[in-house]
Amino acid sequence: MAQFCVNIADEQVEFVIMCICAMYKYVAMVPNPNPNNHPNPNFNPALPEDESNLRSIPQFLPNPEYVEPEEDATIGRMMGGPPQFILNPEWYPPAMVPNPETPAQFVNRMVRSWITDNVRAYQAQAAAEAARQAALEATQVEITDPYVS
Repeated sequence: MAQFCVNIADEQVEFVIMCICAMYKYVAMVPNPNPNNHPNPNFNPALPEDESNLRSIPQFLPNPEYVEPEEDATIGRMMGGPPQFILNPEWYPPAMVPNPETPAQFVNRMVRSWITDNVRAYQAQAAAEAARQAALEATQVEITDPYVS
């Protein structure tokens, strides 16, 4: 596959990216796609996900006051004790989350989209012109003037 590259002066790259982001309405925060998910700002994707590195803040936490019921406990006694889990006071899913697409990725996508859209528009225009020419060439109408002999 071929590559098509452009060169931008190092000191102008950020300027170009910010201008294109402004032109195409890039937003740094987007609506939370999963309102039940509370992304953990301390999550480190370079490390494995485990108890100390959670992708999202859990809605419920183990209750430190919970006591395992004895084997012979009745349902009433089991239900009367403290709950096994409690609501996490830190859990409040945000309505907006950081855009997973960086400004540079957004600009790259917009440039590729612009090129694709323009190629498709040109092809549609060329096809329409070819169809118009074919219709003009295929249509032969002969009209005579009855008053001219």
